Amino acid sequence: MNTSEIMKNFVINGSDNDSGVIGKAFELGVRSYIMRRKVTKVKQQGKTDIRFTYENKRFYCEIKSACGELDGTDKADFIIYCDNVDIDFPAETQAHIFTREQWAEFLTGYNGRGKFIRHDAKRGHDHIQSFYVSETIRPKASKPIARYIESVLFEIPTLDEFFQK
Repeated sequence: MNTSEIMKNFVINGSDNDSGVIGKAFELGVRSYIMRRKVTKVKQQGKTDIRFTYENKRFYCEIKSACGELDGTDKADFIIYCDNVDIDFPAETQAHIFTREQWAEFLTGYNGRGKFIRHDAKRGHDHIQSFYVSETIRPKASKPIARYIESVLFEIPTLDEFFQK
């Protein structure tokens, strides 16, 4: 299954006005990898992104990326997260899979300057504060938050590693 091609096709065919097209493409790539078949539609807002069986148990999972909204993560058994989706690489190699407890620690563990979680009063949702990626992707955003995220992700298995166990 080539999840990179699935993501690229979605972005190419997606709406130019959709600021979340990369995150949606990432969701399709992740779901395609887990389900072992091509997935073409993103789940509706408020619906569980994916359920999967692991070690003979059924789990609920949310898929998040970058600075996206955090809705639904408090009820999920697992959270799959990527800080900077690159559609040129397979989703399963850049997605990290957190348990609910690890995710809660991740969201509350930042003790640097500023806030890690930001509340968008206009939309009524919480999301991770914008963070630096490169000189072309959010160049003026927080570098300390980016370093914190990188340090946590270093310890969390990728989706590919998780399912290869």
